[in-house]
Amino acid sequence: MTNLTFIVDIDKYSVEHLDEIHYKYHINTFDFPMVHSHEDYWEFTIVTDGTLFNIRNGKKETCREHTLFFSTTKDAHCLKRGAEGKLRYINIAVKESYLTKMLNVLSPSFKQTLLDGERACPFPVEYIYKIEELLHRVNLLTSKQLRLKNDLLHAATLLILQHLFSSHINLFDETLTGDFVWMQKLSVIMQKPEFPTYTVNDLCDGLGYSRMQLNRLFKQHLGKKPHEYLTDYKLRYAKSLLKNTDMKILDVAMASGYSTLSQFQLNFKRNFGVTPGAYRKQSKQLNDI
Repeated sequence: MTNLTFIVDIDKYSVEHLDEIHYKYHINTFDFPMVHSHEDYWEFTIVTDGTLFNIRNGKKETCREHTLFFSTTKDAHCLKRGAEGKLRYINIAVKESYLTKMLNVLSPSFKQTLLDGERACPFPVEYIYKIEELLHRVNLLTSKQLRLKNDLLHAATLLILQHLFSSHINLFDETLTGDFVWMQKLSVIMQKPEFPTYTVNDLCDGLGYSRMQLNRLFKQHLGKKPHEYLTDYKLRYAKSLLKNTDMKILDVAMASGYSTLSQFQLNFKRNFGVTPGAYRKQSKQLNDI
C-alpha cells in the first residue's frame, strides 16, 4: 500500500511556499486502482459523470453521477471505474490540520461525526455547478497566485462541508413539536438530487401527511401552498441551470420537473417577466461585462 502526502504532484514554486497552501485539486477521467492512504490530508471526491467504485478499507462503495464521497487519514482505498463509458470526477484535497479548524467552526464534534458516519451521499447538482465555476477560475490563475487560489478552493470546500453538515446533524430531535419535525424532514428531502422533480404527492409520501394536512402546514409556516412552494423552487433551480450550464432549454425544463416545454416557458415568464431563452442571454451578457 502506498502512503500519499499532500506534497505529491505540487509544483516547485508551491513546494517552496507549502505553508501557504491548504488545498489542491484534480479533475480526472481515469480510475486509480492502486490501494493507498493519505498521510496528512482528506480527499473529497465528486462524481460528475459515470460510475466510480470506491473500495475503502476493503468495502466496495458504488458512487454514481452526482455523488460525493470522501476519504480521511484513517482510510486505505482505491478507485475503480464502473461499466465502460464516460467517467469524470473532481478531487479536492485539504490538509487535515487546516480542515480540522474549519470543522471546529461548524461544531467541535463534527469531525468525529464524519469519521463515524457514512462516507458517501448524493450531492446537489447546483452545488456541482458552483464548484465547477470556482475551479474554472482557479485554472485561470498562475502558480504564484496562491492566496486567491486558496480562497477559491476554500469556497468550494465550504460548499461540500455545508452539505455534509446539514446531512449529518440530528434533524429529528424528539424534543421538537410535531409541526416543526416536518420542516426538519423537508430540509432532508430537499437535499436529494431528484427534489426539483417532486410533486405534491411526492411530498405527501415523503413527509407522511395528507394533502389537507400539508396545505395547512405550508400555509401556516411558509405562507404558500405546497404546489406554489414547489413551483418557486423548480423555477429558481431552472434559473441556476440556465445561468451556469449550456443545457438545452428543453433539458432544463425536464430537469426542473416539467413534462412540457410550453408549460415551463409560461411559468418562467409569468414569474420572472422574461422567457428562459431571454434570461440566459441576459445572464451571459452580464458575465461578459
